[in-house]
Amino acid sequence: MKKIFVTSKFLIFIFIFSICLSISFTGCSDSLTGTGPVKNQARTEEEFVANPQLKADAGSVVVVSLEDLNSPPVTGDTGPIGEDIIPYSYTETAEHRFTIDDSSYFSMKLVNDLNGEVILNLNPGSTATVSIPAGNYKMHLTSLLNYSADEPESKVVFIQANWKTPHNVSSGTYYSFDDLDRLLSTNKCRLCNLDNANLAGKIFPRTPAFEIDSSSCYKTILAGAKITGGRIANSLFSYASLKGIKLDSTLISNTRFDQTNMNDVKLSSTKFLNASFSNSTLSGEGTDCNFESTLFTRTNFVQINIPGALFLRCNLSGSTIVQLKAQNSVFDRTIFDSSTITSSILSSSIIKGCLFSKTQFKEVDVRDANFCESNSRQCVFNQCTTNAGTLCWPF
Repeated sequence: MKKIFVTSKFLIFIFIFSICLSISFTGCSDSLTGTGPVKNQARTEEEFVANPQLKADAGSVVVVSLEDLNSPPVTGDTGPIGEDIIPYSYTETAEHRFTIDDSSYFSMKLVNDLNGEVILNLNPGSTATVSIPAGNYKMHLTSLLNYSADEPESKVVFIQANWKTPHNVSSGTYYSFDDLDRLLSTNKCRLCNLDNANLAGKIFPRTPAFEIDSSSCYKTILAGAKITGGRIANSLFSYASLKGIKLDSTLISNTRFDQTNMNDVKLSSTKFLNASFSNSTLSGEGTDCNFESTLFTRTNFVQINIPGALFLRCNLSGSTIVQLKAQNSVFDRTIFDSSTITSSILSSSIIKGCLFSKTQFKEVDVRDANFCESNSRQCVFNQCTTNAGTLCWPF
């Protein structure tokens, strides 16, 4: 037998090759699965209160609730009444531009932590460009409104990339143009990265009009928040928590809420247009709700009370619907294929142009409901409540 000799050089080669192969499969430490800090992580006022050492990145979306001057005392505030203070860390010297939206009513100043020097002062509707040395700073936002019991809510301020009048300031090696061109706006956030942001309990007042548009809200927490008026559009809320959210007179369009917790919601005069709730859970109550071209595939509806609702060209395929109270509602050209409807109320509803294939009805109240213009195939009907006014049932 021929002997094979393994040299030390060959063993070293095998060792190095195995390390390289491991790196090629596991990736580097700054990937999405890395354990290091996330650059430009969205921050909220409450986080700075809980952790005084925390500092915002230059490109972070920052959200604060700025109360009016002379407001009653509030908890979890970063500054005196009528003022919020946001700590920043700038890692390299660069030219920055700041703009305050002309619909906002607060001023801003930036102060150097090292020597107390005021780097800039800014008023509503104005813009300033300034070179800021690397270091730690504090941004002071001061309300220009006096408290009124008629409008007691704090104003929600978003610090974000400037989408209104973008300008390519001189970027450094670490910063992008968006990091250095910041817009301060009340109640509006567009093209924002709000991933993992905790906005629980935030109150977004009717004026100025609330708006989240073209934004990423992956795993964002809006539990218990209240939004009055305004709109949410072209955004992604997948894996988010909207438990207990209150939406009043809000338009939500072209927005995905896939894998989202929407339990205990309260909806009033709210319209969903081209929205998606696939694989989400939905419970709570609503009045004058309008769902148009909305996707509810494999959605869990549990104990939701929405009488008088409109479902127009929606898709509820594969959904599990338990204790839905949708009496006096209209279901128009909506798909229920392979869905299960249990212990629910559809009485006095109009169900027209809808498709039911392999749909299971169990203990459903369909008194005075009209199914005449809908189509069914291989459906199961079990212990449902009908009367003389139930038309075309079973269908």
